[in-house]
Amino acid sequence: NEQLAKSQSSWLKAGNGLESAGKSLKTVGKAATDLGGKLTLGVTAPLVAGTAAAIKMGADFEHQMADIRKELVASGESTSEVDSTMKEMSADSLKWSGDFGQSTDDINAGLLTLKKDGYSGKEAIDDMNIALYTARGANENLFDVINTLGGSLEAYGMKTNNAAENTKNMSHIADSFAYVANHTKASVTSLGEGFSIAGQTLSAMHQPIEVTAAAIGELASSNIDASTAAD
Repeated sequence: NEQLAKSQSSWLKAGNGLESAGKSLKTVGKAATDLGGKLTLGVTAPLVAGTAAAIKMGADFEHQMADIRKELVASGESTSEVDSTMKEMSADSLKWSGDFGQSTDDINAGLLTLKKDGYSGKEAIDDMNIALYTARGANENLFDVINTLGGSLEAYGMKTNNAAENTKNMSHIADSFAYVANHTKASVTSLGEGFSIAGQTLSAMHQPIEVTAAAIGELASSNIDASTAAD
């Protein structure tokens, strides 16, 4: 009887120990489950969302490049020229986005606009580079700057059939506008507005770009808007 009592006591202690261990394991298991849920929500979910966003951005980029390719093909550029231009354009768009803090959406939209305005693929790349520096220097919207520079080039009769000459003239206008915008109350966009009104007349009079831009800028500093100044 004494030995049996001792055995029962040992079994009871062992049973209590197992019960305690079971409770501990259950607690640990629940903690692990809770942690897993938090990891799923806090880590896995953002990773999935980020991956989905990256896939969409990539798809959008490819779609935009495809639109530009269509314009290049429609303009009669050869397959080899188109392939070479698109390769350069894609690489430049991604690089510019990092260098200038502009989205590839805006850059690609600008490249498409330049192509639709009649510029070759190579010209569009060169002109976009000019527009990016101008937009950053003047702290203005990239798309507005692209339209301003292109419109002013045509208004002043400086768009030619020579790609190198067009790029040189675009750079000339951009430099003139940026200088005046940084020294008067005029903006690059407002200067373009003035040029769209008075550009053809002043070009026919052989008025230098710098003089016209400076005059509009000085009037802007006197609180005369570009449209009135151009008139």
